[in-house]
Amino acid sequence: MRVGEECMVHRCLECGEAIEEFSNDDLGLCIIVLSTFVHRNPALSAPLLPRMLHAVARVSSHELYSWQNTSNVHLPGSSTSIAGQFLRCVLHQLAPNQIFYQIFITKIEEENRQKLFRALAKALADFNELNSTAPVQSLLSNLNERKELPADTITLAVSNLACYMECAFQEAAPAPGTFPFSLFETFIRKLIDVFDILEDANPLLRLICAFLRIPGISVHKNILEPVSKAVVFGLRKAPVQYRLVADLAILCTKTFPKERDKLFLARMMALELIQALKFKVTLPDIIIQVCGAEDNGGSIGPNPVLDVTTSPSGTDPLSPQTSTLVAECIRASYISDIMDFIADVHTLTKIKSGLNQDTIGGLLKAGIAQYLSLEISRGHARDTRFFNKYLPWLNNPPTAMQQGQKEFLDCVSHIRLLSWLLVGSLLHTCNQTGTGTSIPSVCMPVPPDASCHIADHIQVSYI
Repeated sequence: MRVGEECMVHRCLECGEAIEEFSNDDLGLCIIVLSTFVHRNPALSAPLLPRMLHAVARVSSHELYSWQNTSNVHLPGSSTSIAGQFLRCVLHQLAPNQIFYQIFITKIEEENRQKLFRALAKALADFNELNSTAPVQSLLSNLNERKELPADTITLAVSNLACYMECAFQEAAPAPGTFPFSLFETFIRKLIDVFDILEDANPLLRLICAFLRIPGISVHKNILEPVSKAVVFGLRKAPVQYRLVADLAILCTKTFPKERDKLFLARMMALELIQALKFKVTLPDIIIQVCGAEDNGGSIGPNPVLDVTTSPSGTDPLSPQTSTLVAECIRASYISDIMDFIADVHTLTKIKSGLNQDTIGGLLKAGIAQYLSLEISRGHARDTRFFNKYLPWLNNPPTAMQQGQKEFLDCVSHIRLLSWLLVGSLLHTCNQTGTGTSIPSVCMPVPPDASCHIADHIQVSYI
């Protein structure tokens, strides 16, 4: 129908096409026409298939009535049901032609990616001929059969696979024995040799988080070794998201029953932290914040370097009662190394020379000082000998007669350590007050009766 110039036509702000309205029946008939076209001429429809999948996925995700969002009941003949059936038929027909591999290596915008993979996962959730693990198995089989992973598309494949697994296995867990654990382990081991070709480490960490949520993984303990190497790569390749690292350690502790397997990733993270502190390597302060503050009951407060207010998916933060157990691994073996880092006078200079942010050294050292203050405070509350174990020199200050060059330098180092412990204690108290906690935890690393001994150290330093 031709429209005169005096008529008003609504057009799309992005493409400029005229906006048209279709009824539910019209949309269903259009999808049936597309399905017939793909079924009869798959080769001719191949160039248009990405646009078809995106368009039909939008229809499939749009429910006609609000009660359908919380129900599995499908209305016969509705455009939503027809769109879901179109996705099932097309994917089942073109599965031998590696359609899943082509979907996973296609660059998709983040907003459209979520809609597409959520629609695919929903369509395959109740489809017996092609279950929700079939796309994962198809992609991993294709990649594992290659001698070398494709450097130009592997980042897209990992990112899309992580998004699909988050959408597919969040709605419903795969049936026992259907997920290809062996293929995933082979893929991760193959990816270890070419980690450098990954442009971003966050999709890899998201993929591992989604993998650790799959039921039945607890019996596959061999996967922890290649997964730990992948996590180490992700931690060393900045920047990484704050909650992804915490989720990895928490999922590992909840998934595996044995104590050794529970602490596998936590011990690895603690070791990476200590090596970064000892050798002053460029490691993101993300791991320090996780194990040094929040995991031990503290808080890091607003951080201009890290976005710690929300989780990666944009939902509420993790509950503070959830522990990654990284702090326990540090407590068992590395408290003395933490104290050496705090007492080192050249720490800030070395860290600033290795990183771009001017304030990262102070934030990092303050976070470590908060962890150490909480650890000493709680240890002293449990056992009075804990304080004498790590600060034995506080009750035995040198006298003026004993003062020499070595004693003077030791006193200065001790005062510096006490100053940073005070900074950590004040930071913890300030953050607890700022969050509105009704009963903030007490952080008192040095007991009040030791004030006289502290004064003696300061007096020796000024003589």
